[in-house]
Amino acid sequence: TDVEGCCWWGRGALHTRGICNLGKINYYLGKKASDDGRVSRYPDTDFCSFPEAICAAPESREMRWITSFFEWTERVQSYNDPKTGWNYMRKLKEFVDGGLVDFDFLGAVSGIVTKDCHDAPCDGATMGIDGGRGTGAMSDAEGRLKNFQQVLIVLDVGGENAMIRALIKYFTDRTDIMNSQVLRSQTPQGQMYPSYRYQLADFLSALTHMAEKG
Repeated sequence: TDVEGCCWWGRGALHTRGICNLGKINYYLGKKASDDGRVSRYPDTDFCSFPEAICAAPESREMRWITSFFEWTERVQSYNDPKTGWNYMRKLKEFVDGGLVDFDFLGAVSGIVTKDCHDAPCDGATMGIDGGRGTGAMSDAEGRLKNFQQVLIVLDVGGENAMIRALIKYFTDRTDIMNSQVLRSQTPQGQMYPSYRYQLADFLSALTHMAEKG
C-alpha cells in the first residue's frame, strides 16, 4: 500500500512524529490545553489519539504549519548541547554574521530536525528510543544542503553575494594584519613599507560594490 502521500511518515512541514512531540503539541495547542482551562488553538483536537488531524482535520491547511512552527521553536530553536556547548541561537547568529556561508551550520540543524542532535548519530541513541530516530547518519544531507542554498539564492541572500559579504567581514576583522603584512610595497633597496596605492579601505569598497551592484 502506498501511504507516503498520506502523512504516514510524520505529519506537517517538519514531519512531526513521536509520542513526546505530539504530546507537547496537544498540551499547548490541542485538547489537553482546553481541558486544563488554558487557551488552545485547536480545543477539539486530540493530537495524541488522532495525530492524523494535522493532515485530515478541517483546519489542517493551517495546522500543518502551526504545529511545525511550534516544534521548531520548542525543539530546534531552543536546542543546546551542554556537553559540546553547541547552541542553536548562538550558532545562528554566527552563521548570519559570517555571511550565510558556513554550511556546516545547515548540516547541524538538519541533524537536529531529523535526528534530535547536531552531530548524528546521537550519543546514547538506540533503536528502542523513539523508533531509533537518533541512530545512523542523517539521510540525504547533500540534497538538504542544495535545497537551502537554492532558497538563499532565490531570496537574494545567498550565493555569490553572501560569499562576498563573508569576505568583507573576514578582511575587516583582520585590518591590522592586512595593513601590516599584506598590503605592502618594496623600495628598490628591498625595504618593505605600507602601500599607499593599495589600501584596505579601497579594496573593501570594491568588494562592497560587487556585492551591491554585481
